[in-house]
Amino acid sequence: MDEAAIVGTRKLARLLAHAEAAGTKVVLVGDPCQLPEIEAGGTFRGLQQRLGASHLADNRRQTDEWERSTLAELRTGDPDRAIDDYIGHDRVHQAATGDAVRYELVDEWMNARVEGEDVLMVAARLADVDDLNCRARYVLQDECYLGNDQVVLAGRPFAESDDVLALRNDYRLGLLNGTRAVVERIDTSRHEMILATTTGDRLTVPFAYAEAGHLTHGYATTIHKAQGATVDRCFVLVDDTMTREHAYTALSRGRQGNELFVVAEDRRAEERHTAEVDDPLDAVRRAIGRSAGKRMAVDEVEPNVAPLEQLRRERDDIRSRLGEGPTDASWEYRKLSEALAREKHGRKGAQWGLDTARKSLQDLGPVGRRTHRAKRRELERQIVGFDADIARHDKALADVEAKLAGLTPEMVTRSRWEREHSTELDRLDTLDRHITWSQRVERVVARELERGVDRSIGLEL
Repeated sequence: MDEAAIVGTRKLARLLAHAEAAGTKVVLVGDPCQLPEIEAGGTFRGLQQRLGASHLADNRRQTDEWERSTLAELRTGDPDRAIDDYIGHDRVHQAATGDAVRYELVDEWMNARVEGEDVLMVAARLADVDDLNCRARYVLQDECYLGNDQVVLAGRPFAESDDVLALRNDYRLGLLNGTRAVVERIDTSRHEMILATTTGDRLTVPFAYAEAGHLTHGYATTIHKAQGATVDRCFVLVDDTMTREHAYTALSRGRQGNELFVVAEDRRAEERHTAEVDDPLDAVRRAIGRSAGKRMAVDEVEPNVAPLEQLRRERDDIRSRLGEGPTDASWEYRKLSEALAREKHGRKGAQWGLDTARKSLQDLGPVGRRTHRAKRRELERQIVGFDADIARHDKALADVEAKLAGLTPEMVTRSRWEREHSTELDRLDTLDRHITWSQRVERVVARELERGVDRSIGLEL
């Protein structure tokens, strides 16, 4: 069973019961760090913890070594550090409004598409996906890459050369849920369209399939539909509903690069009537810092744990054996990454000012420069100032990049150490949880004894 980690517990239990009755072996293949089950779940993760598993240890999809390391950090390490890496490599785009960030996203997507890259836009919400698809089609038609709309099915217009995505299995037609294709021809007389799939097949699809809502545009898709896809570049619209698993799934689609697009607007400052504004990326960090992974019900019940002192001795023993480990430079790396992003933004603004001032001076012409001397001097002053700003930003960028480069070996060493000692670190997490639970029990018992109440059963924790 492929993608077994997204199969609900009840369905998986039924399958395993049938397999047991038939004496059949079941092999489950999946990733508990990608999208979780929609229904009650946690079985795949629970079976892995109890039975062990074979692992694919090497990432062969992403071409850049830094992105492979960053995705590993996002998957099981520090998500803040992963976001810092994307910021440091200029993979995070911010705009003041939702409309502006979508405009920039589609513009970047179109540029990559024109360069011949296989590209995909991804969002968490269906409404955002529909909006991005509409914007993409408008740009394609405006640039004459897409023919005129020939038919409207289930409220969606279709034209020849449209990218489409199948939403439901139809084995008779040769369509599987998630099939990506291009519309080669639309026959309005026969009420059918010819699709060329990404695997090279040509399928004849009746209008009825699309009229039932089973065919949509394929320029943008949800994260759930994107799971399993591989493209050259993936552009991800980020919002505060995106959890760690969603982010890891979306940002691991592209071979050559994956980029985040974030709305930077923050109205809370207006509500407080103050100039203080939180970093817009803080909301993204909080969202991606959450895990949507599920656990089996039996795992939610606290086990019969060893005495508190025994737990503490085991914890102290592991800590003693592990030591402090290599230096954790993630906090400093994050601050430097934020400084790098600020300097890049400042330089971009200074460059825009310089270009504008130079153009204004050029537009004056020889006569205008003589007759409007005050304006000429002001523009020349601006040009000198912007040149100085750019030089200052370039120096600051070089300094920050040098510091980041100096921290990179420490980051790599720390990440490697955490992977090598993942078993001990996981055990430490478990011990900390059990110690916390036992301490809560002790506090409740002490409180009840103070009240003169002897409760040996049913402590209210």
